[in-house]
Amino acid sequence: MDKYFSHKNDERDFWKFSISILTLVATFALFSTWQGMLEKPVFMQSIKVKVFFIFTLIPLFLLNILIWKKQNHKIFITLEKRLSKRKFIPFILSAFALISFFILLVGNQEFKPLLERYFVRIFFLLITSLFIAKLLQIATHSSIWSTFSISLLGTALIWQILVLFPYPLNFPFSLNWSETSWYYYASFFFDRKLYGVDIPWPFLDIGRPLLLSLAYLLPRPSLALMRLWQFFLWVGTAFLVTWLLWRRLKPLSKTFSLIFFLWGILWVLLGPVYIHLSLAVALILWGFDSKKLGKTLFWVGIASLWAGILRINWIPVPVILGLTLYLLEKPLSDNETWYPYISRPLIIGIVGLASAITSFLLYLNISGRTDTRIASKFSADFLWERLFPNATLATGILPGALLVSAGLLGIIYLSWRQLNYHSLRFFLLTTMLAILFIGGSFASTKIGGGDNLHNLDAYLVMLMIWGSYAFTGKIKSEKTEPSPNSRLFRFLLVGVFLTTASWEMLSTPSLSSRNIPLANEELVALNAVVQEADAEGKSVLFIHNRHLLTFDLIDPLPLVTEYELEELTEIAISNDAIRAEEFRDALREKRYGLIVTRIENGVIQDSDRAFAAENNAWVEQIFFRLENQYEKVLILPESGVAVYAPKP
Repeated sequence: MDKYFSHKNDERDFWKFSISILTLVATFALFSTWQGMLEKPVFMQSIKVKVFFIFTLIPLFLLNILIWKKQNHKIFITLEKRLSKRKFIPFILSAFALISFFILLVGNQEFKPLLERYFVRIFFLLITSLFIAKLLQIATHSSIWSTFSISLLGTALIWQILVLFPYPLNFPFSLNWSETSWYYYASFFFDRKLYGVDIPWPFLDIGRPLLLSLAYLLPRPSLALMRLWQFFLWVGTAFLVTWLLWRRLKPLSKTFSLIFFLWGILWVLLGPVYIHLSLAVALILWGFDSKKLGKTLFWVGIASLWAGILRINWIPVPVILGLTLYLLEKPLSDNETWYPYISRPLIIGIVGLASAITSFLLYLNISGRTDTRIASKFSADFLWERLFPNATLATGILPGALLVSAGLLGIIYLSWRQLNYHSLRFFLLTTMLAILFIGGSFASTKIGGGDNLHNLDAYLVMLMIWGSYAFTGKIKSEKTEPSPNSRLFRFLLVGVFLTTASWEMLSTPSLSSRNIPLANEELVALNAVVQEADAEGKSVLFIHNRHLLTFDLIDPLPLVTEYELEELTEIAISNDAIRAEEFRDALREKRYGLIVTRIENGVIQDSDRAFAAENNAWVEQIFFRLENQYEKVLILPESGVAVYAPKP
C-alpha cells in the first residue's frame, strides 16, 4: 500500500484527478439545487446561494482548462509551490477548512436547504478535505495523495460518528422508529430483576440484545447510559474488526496504518455490518490460522456457534470468511494436487456448518418461541423494484452495491492478473463472493429490508478482506511477479476511499434540538393516564416506548409482554395470518384498557414514498384494526405518542 502514494513530487496526477472530480460533483450539485429551486423556489432566492455557484463552478472550469493542458502544467505547479512557501498560506487554508467544515456540519438558515441535497454535501466534503490535505502536506511534507486520503476519510468518519450519536441522550422517548425496542429486548436476560416475571428470550437474532444487555449488569442503568453503550458498540466493533484485519496485514507504515484504520471503520459502518455480526467476523480474524488446523477449527466453531443464533443467512458466513483467509494465505504448490489443497477447507466447512446449525436448533428449543415465526421469515413479499433506484434507497441495491464495490473489485482483478496466483483459488474466492452478493441482494428486496446495504453485510466483509489483502500486497502467490502498476492502483484506491466516504454522506446527523422540558411534561401526563388505568384494574399495552417501564421512567406497571412494536411489525410485513388474527381477537375482546403507541396518520402511500410497502402493511394489518376497536384519548406531539382506549 505504501508504494502507491510514495511519489511525493507527483502533484499533476492528483490535481487532475481531484479538480475533475470536484467539477463533476459541483455540476451534479448545480442540477440538484436547480431541481430544488423548482420544488422550493424560496430557498434559491438567497444571494448566498447564487454567490456559491458563481464562485465555485466558474473557477473550477478554468482550473480544469489550466491543469489538463500540458503546457500550463509547469505554471500551475510553480504557482502551487511558491504559494506553499508563503507563511500566511497555512492560516488561509485553516480558515477555509474551518468555514467549509462548519457549513457542512452545521450550516445556517441560508445553507441548510442547500445541504439537504446529497451532491452539495459531497461538494463540501471534497472542499474541506482538499483544504485540510494541503495544510497537512505543508506541515508534514508527505504525499498529497496520502494527506488527501487522511483528510477525506477523517472528515467522513466525523460525519458518520455524528450520524450514529444518539442526540439528545436525555430525551425520554424513542428517538426513532425502533431505537428503544432493542433496549427492551436486551432486558429479557434480566427479566426477573427488572419486571418480576419470566419472559421468553428474543426470537432469533439475539446477538444485538445480548450485547446491549451487558449494560444491565450495572445496579441502575439509565436510558442515556444505554444509548452511549450502543454508540460505543457501533464504533467499537467497527474498530475491532479493522484492527484485527490490520493485525493480519502488518507491517504497514504509520501513515498508511492511519489511512487503513479510517477507511476500515467507515467500510464496516457503510452497510452497516451490525454490532453482533461484527463480533462473528472478529472471532474469525482473531483465531483463524491457515497453518494450524486445530486452532482454526476451534475459532471457526466458536464463531459459527455465535452466528447460528444471529440470522439464518449468516449460518455459513464464518466458514466462508475462514476459507477466504485460507485461500489468500495458502499457495497451491506446483507438486500439490487440488484434492489435498481443498481437504482442509472441507474439514473447516463441515465443523463450522455443524456448529452453526446445532446452535440454531438449540436456541429454537430454549428460547420458548418455536411457533410460526420461522415460516414468517420466508413468507414476506419480495420488492424487486428495490434492486434499482427507488424512493427508499435512491441508488437502488444493485447500482449502490456496484458503486461502492467497483474500486475494490478493480484492485482485486489487477492483483490477480499481476500476482498470477492459482486459478482454482481465484475461482473459489470469486464463487463465494458471488454467492454472498446474490444472497444479500435477495434479502435486500424482502419487505423490511431497509434503506441501506446492511443485508449485503457478509458480501461487504468478504470484499473488504480480499480487497485489503490485494492492495497491501499480502496475497501469497505461487510465483514471484512484478509489483502491480502503482499509478493505476493509486487511482483505484483513492476511488475506493471516495466512494466509501461519499456513501456515508447519504445519512445526515440528527442534530435538531428536541424540547426536553416539553417531553418531560408529556411524560408526566402519560404517567398519570396509565396509572389511573392501572388503579382501575385495566391492563396497559405499550406497543411503542416500552423502555419507559424498563428504565423506571414511569411508575411501575404490570408488564404486558405481547405485541411490542418489532413483533407487530414482523406480523404485518410477513403476512403472518395466524398471529394477525390473534391480535385482532385481542382488540375485539377489549383486552387492554389502554394502548400506548405512535402518532400515525393511517394513510396508504403510493410507491413513490420511502418505505411505502412497509407503511401500507402496517396500516392495513395493525393500524386499521386498532382504530376499528379503539379511539385516541391522548396525543403527545413532542414525544410522538398516542394513547388509545376501547370504544364504547
